[in-house]
Amino acid sequence: MKTNSIYEALNNVDDKFVSEAAKVCGKRPIALMITAASLAAALALAVGIRNLVGRSGIMYVAPGFGESKTSSTNDSAYDPNNKFVIKVDDEDYYFNVYPQKIIIPDAFKPDETESSKSFFDVDMSPTEIFAEFGIHPLMNDNFTDSKNEPGWIKNVITDEEFYYNGGPGVYVSDRNISFDYYLYNKTINQKVGFTLDYYTDLVDFSSSYGGEVIYMKDGSVGIICRNRATFAYHGAMYSVTVCTKDFDENIYIMDVLTDLGVL
Repeated sequence: MKTNSIYEALNNVDDKFVSEAAKVCGKRPIALMITAASLAAALALAVGIRNLVGRSGIMYVAPGFGESKTSSTNDSAYDPNNKFVIKVDDEDYYFNVYPQKIIIPDAFKPDETESSKSFFDVDMSPTEIFAEFGIHPLMNDNFTDSKNEPGWIKNVITDEEFYYNGGPGVYVSDRNISFDYYLYNKTINQKVGFTLDYYTDLVDFSSSYGGEVIYMKDGSVGIICRNRATFAYHGAMYSVTVCTKDFDENIYIMDVLTDLGVL
C-alpha cells in the first residue's frame, strides 16, 4: 500500500524559487513540495477557508491546546493484519499503527471523481484543522501553533509561481489522512515540523531508514536520524523534525520528544 503522504505527493517544486526568508526543515520545506494538479485545488480550498477563518499572525494559542489525548486510545483497535515495518541496519522494526474512525469534514473531502486530494497552504492554524477533523494529536503547553516562513515557489512542470503563506497541508485518501504542520517549542525556542498520518483502512507498509533506533517511554520503537524522529503513538505515525541548519545535532530532537511526553 502506498502511504501517499504529503512528502510523497508534493514533489514538483523547484527549491531555488523559495525565498531567502524561507527556513528549511530537513532537506526541503515540508509544505512546498506539491504537484501541479493538486496545487490549484489546494489554493482554491485555502481561499474558501480564508473566508471562514481569519489569520491573526504567525503564532497561535488555541483553546484546549494543552490537552494531550488522541481520538482513539483503545488499543483493542489493533488488528494483527496491520503491518507497518521499517528496516534499520537490516533489522525489521514493527510499529503499532492501526485504522481509526475519523470523519472527514466536507471542506476536505475529495470530489466524487477523485480517490484522494491534497490541500496546500490552508489558511487555518494546526489546532483549528485538528478541531475540524475531531482529532487530538500529541501536544501540550510546551508548544504553540506556528507556521512556516512565507515565500515564493515555482512549479517545475508548469513554471507557474505562487506565494506560499506558510500554512499547514492536508492530504486525504480512502486509506489515510496526512497532516503537515508546525508547532513552536518553547524549550528550544524553535519551530518544529510535524507530519502525522492517521490510517482509516488496514495498514500494509514497509520501508528502509537510516538512523538510530531508540525506545520510547511506552516501550515502543522510535528512529532518530539527525534532526528527525519517527515513531508511532496511539495508532498514528509521526515524523517530527527540528527546523535547524545543524543537521548533525540530535540534542534538539531529543528535547522535543521529551517535551511531547513520549521519551
